[in-house]
Amino acid sequence: MKHAATLLIKDIAYVYTMETDASGEDVVLKDAAIAVYHDRIIAMGSGDFSAYIDSSTRIINARGCIALPGFIDCRMQARPLLSPYLFEQHTDMDSYYEKHGRELLRDMHAWLFQLLQKGITTFAYVSKADMYEQALHRLHRHPYEYMPAVGKPGDDIMTCGYDPMKYPCIDPFYRARLLFREQGLCEREVLKRFTQRPAVFLGCSHIGSLRVGKQADILLAEGSSLSYVMRQLSPVVLRSIIKRGTQQFPHILI
Repeated sequence: MKHAATLLIKDIAYVYTMETDASGEDVVLKDAAIAVYHDRIIAMGSGDFSAYIDSSTRIINARGCIALPGFIDCRMQARPLLSPYLFEQHTDMDSYYEKHGRELLRDMHAWLFQLLQKGITTFAYVSKADMYEQALHRLHRHPYEYMPAVGKPGDDIMTCGYDPMKYPCIDPFYRARLLFREQGLCEREVLKRFTQRPAVFLGCSHIGSLRVGKQADILLAEGSSLSYVMRQLSPVVLRSIIKRGTQQFPHILI
């Protein structure tokens, strides 16, 4: 039985799926649409998608945009956001939360929103204690998917390595353009380093690419093609960020 989509993204210039076909060629869809049912992709391609629309379907017009999988950072520094002395001053998260709970939630929401605005929809964190994860669990309604880091990734995987105690969030698109221009990598190879390969490294088969059955983590970036986006000097504009089938940006409340 065909489900009506809860979300339909239409008129996408190109969908860079990060999947390959039987011959090993990258699958790129032109003038395409993506139908999502709750958190999963149920249909992709060109043609008539009217059968997936009912009165409750939310429709995003992506004219002038390309679609990419959500970015994955597999080595995020997990330092405390409020006090550098958290581990020394408090033996457990409950005591810290009792004293600084409102500030902690405010600052962590702001931090996660920074990451989301840059297109990072999943991250793995590096931490010497489990307090970081406990703090994340206390956040209500945040869209993130996170897990402990499983090791140091190789050179074919890019990480922004964001550390809130040292420097602000680094734009993945900026890192991607440096690879594209300075190292001469093709744009799809660069994109794989932020999507498909981190997913494989973390053992997350449900993310990292776009195809039917996978989780709907989708970025809509303004531009006529991936090559165009990589060659522009101006900052990349992410028109929409979708995590688990729900648009989180620009319509997100903190």
